[in-house]
Amino acid sequence: MASKEVTLNPGESEVVTFEVTPSEARAYQVAVNGLTGSFVAIPVVPELANIYGVVTFRETGAPLEGVKASADGRITYSNYNGAYRIENLTPRTYTMTLEKEGYETLWDTVKVVAGDNEINAEMTLVPAVIASLHGYIADSETGDATVSAEVTVVEHTGVMEANVYRTFSDTNGFYSLENMAFENRPIIVDISVEAGGYGLIKETNVGLAEGDNTLNFDMVWRGGPRDVPSFISYQLPDQIVSGEEFPVSMTVYLPYQDARMRAFLEVRLPKPGDPRFYTDMRWELLPDTLYDGLTDKADFIRFDSAGIHTLEATAKAICLHKYFHF
Repeated sequence: MASKEVTLNPGESEVVTFEVTPSEARAYQVAVNGLTGSFVAIPVVPELANIYGVVTFRETGAPLEGVKASADGRITYSNYNGAYRIENLTPRTYTMTLEKEGYETLWDTVKVVAGDNEINAEMTLVPAVIASLHGYIADSETGDATVSAEVTVVEHTGVMEANVYRTFSDTNGFYSLENMAFENRPIIVDISVEAGGYGLIKETNVGLAEGDNTLNFDMVWRGGPRDVPSFISYQLPDQIVSGEEFPVSMTVYLPYQDARMRAFLEVRLPKPGDPRFYTDMRWELLPDTLYDGLTDKADFIRFDSAGIHTLEATAKAICLHKYFHF
């Protein structure tokens, strides 16, 4: 309670002023020597603040629609003109953010005063992640190169939105997609491989690393019956002496004539008594003639290896036959 003492002589008057801070908005009583009065405390409504502005793309100056603008939980979105507005804020300091998918998020601490506060902003794209993908595509049964297979890499960036990259395998079955730009981290893509007569390969949610990536694919033939080259047999001598010629021979089945057909014989020769040391040899054996049916090829080969004098060929040789189309 506030009080003040005043002495007055007969016929005198004096204005008495009190400064009182009411605890709430209501009517208060005033008493002077038994005389009472009252006053009403009216709440003071502070002037509110508004934040508004325009968000544009820094590189072109074009307005950005759909930017999420927030000030301590109060959220709005920019319209097609890039304009946004947050109203009826208490004047104080706010943490403000601007967000849009694919763009760098902006945030700052801003002091907001009563009335309108203009805050414009320029946004930039999130730097793309660059990755490359390459590898070989082959027939799962014959190992032959699958030529002109279409490889498609898709990164989904939103509803009905995607980054798509395509290429085709060459005559060696090799494909390469260089410097693909991706928006998301980590890089998650769908990969499909298609070729005439072969079953579709489709792999989803494949993770790629930034930089170089290698993926090889084996395609399964679905085009109906076919006759493919096949390996029949090979022969090696019982002993192979370094520096001396020795005969090798092999028999293959070639169902069709193809001047690009090549046959290889690969033999792994271990050192006698110590299988930890061995030598791989690969010989290209071109048949004397190419025709429908069995083809025999014999040749003399010299094997030179320092430190290994004699090799046991029988039962130690491993034949890995392969047919290549170039």
